[in-house]
Amino acid sequence: MAMAVGATNSRQLILRSRHGDEVDRMAEAWGWQWLRVSVGVDPFEEPSSDSWGNASGRLEMTCYDDWDVRLSYVMFFGRDAGEAR
Repeated sequence: MAMAVGATNSRQLILRSRHGDEVDRMAEAWGWQWLRVSVGVDPFEEPSSDSWGNASGRLEMTCYDDWDVRLSYVMFFGRDAGEAR
């Protein structure tokens, strides 16, 4: 699922600590499928991320670990702005 073209995204949901397994467990509890991991060449230039998609394929959740600012955050992407929010 490629959500980049024509996709709407949610606000960034900042996490208190690095996501670890918490977001994995949340996605699993929702029945979402793991889609991909992205690791940049330089973690201080580009955040690493894990992505999951819902069963309908209409929403995608991506958790970013941004080492430059030492934050993790989650964003939802979808073709329908209401669903993404």
